[in-house]
Amino acid sequence: MPGSPWGQTLAVRSLTQMFTKDSRLDVIPIDGLAPLPSGLEDASFDLIVLSPTFLAARYSQDLLRSTRRKFAFIESSTALKVAMPQDDYDCSSILDGWVTDWDVDLTYTICPHNWELLYPRYQQTGRLRLGFTRYILENEMNELVSTKSWKDRSIDVSYRTAQLPPNFGALGYLKTNIVNIFTHELQPNHDLELDLSTHSKDRIAGRSWRTFLENSRFVLVSPSGSSLIDLYGDLRQAAQSVSVRDLKPDEFLSAVSELRHLRCKNTMISPRNIEACLLGTVQVAVSDEYSGILRANEHYIPLDPSPDLISRLRDEFEWNRIRSRALDAILSVPQLRATSFIGELIREAGIKPSLVKQMSATFEQTPASRRRFLRKRATYQTFRYWTHRRLRDRLEAAYALLRSIAR
Repeated sequence: MPGSPWGQTLAVRSLTQMFTKDSRLDVIPIDGLAPLPSGLEDASFDLIVLSPTFLAARYSQDLLRSTRRKFAFIESSTALKVAMPQDDYDCSSILDGWVTDWDVDLTYTICPHNWELLYPRYQQTGRLRLGFTRYILENEMNELVSTKSWKDRSIDVSYRTAQLPPNFGALGYLKTNIVNIFTHELQPNHDLELDLSTHSKDRIAGRSWRTFLENSRFVLVSPSGSSLIDLYGDLRQAAQSVSVRDLKPDEFLSAVSELRHLRCKNTMISPRNIEACLLGTVQVAVSDEYSGILRANEHYIPLDPSPDLISRLRDEFEWNRIRSRALDAILSVPQLRATSFIGELIREAGIKPSLVKQMSATFEQTPASRRRFLRKRATYQTFRYWTHRRLRDRLEAAYALLRSIAR
């Protein structure tokens, strides 16, 4: 489920492109919300990948039911079935049941720990492996040589996020509060050029985000994750209420204490960590384990109460050392490379290298002409769906504005 082509983050886009741009694969990207191309159910696949945006259907009971009904053919498919969820702790029991019911062979969870709490059913039938929120594409490796120089960057410290609802607990709250933590350490007469925002209107996506991050010397970072496991989406639904939306984590938990959830911290490396390392932007980060890849004072400057924080930002030897080691740390993990990840799936699917070169690594039994038709049809259906939806959203917004003016 690629999702809307407008406003995608680099991380979401990379999770699609790592498959579509790999020459070893012949891929049909299907949007779960768009109409299915005729004949897709009868095609013979070697590999079916359930993307994070596809699995996000679990957040809505109606959408989940329609998605499972629409793609029911996946359950009986003999292809290697792979799930790549994100935010596994959000509606975790629903996700656990879904991948179990569909006999998914491999699930790549972004959570390094607590698998027995997140996937109690699936652990009995499928295989769990550690995955990541983002993978490094080959073109990104090629762009490393042209990264913007330090002296040409105009922003000293940057940050962007939107306020998360309280169902993600203290870790979700931290994503907004990190700006306050950092600015509290600054002297009133500091001369740093800051570009910090926690307002959704200031969101930056796609290539613009890459440009913004590359133009920053330092970036604030907190770990991805949640302090809570929302088993059935009860907390998610409760967080939509105006009465609790702006509560702090402890206040929210007191208000919803009877709802089904577990207090359990799940953190992991984020797309921002990876992108900052690749672009040579030094991270000023909340101390955490970051999936065991990044370590404080070696790969990032810890955002801890410290009188010497600002002096460390001005220490050229310090940030040169950190940005170099951070890049080395990211590049030293083969599992973060898209090519390595795809290679692992090809081996799991049992496709011989000779067949990978000559035929499709996703559905070799389907004639080439049929594959081309399905791919073009799927692309058309996706574009048509999202174009209509975008137009509808704009018309609804205009209508709402006119009604408010008329009042």
